Amino acid sequence: MVSTANEYILSRGGYSRYYSELEAETAKLAAGVRDADLERPVPTCPAWTLGRLVEHVGRGHRWAAGIVERR
Repeated sequence: MVSTANEYILSRGGYSRYYSELEAETAKLAAGVRDADLERPVPTCPAWTLGRLVEHVGRGHRWAAGIVERR
């Protein structure tokens, strides 16, 4: 049994794997919205537009980056 978050991450391939996955998924999101209508509704997020979803994800990325920078 894994007892800490760090042990869990290390048991799944380490931090570099998570970074690689995050980078790949972020690139997919960026490519998917590059020429998209940002006012388009997001079916799985009622009352949200594509633009609002992208802002939300970007805010999460900046928040996490700030934590990493301060460590």
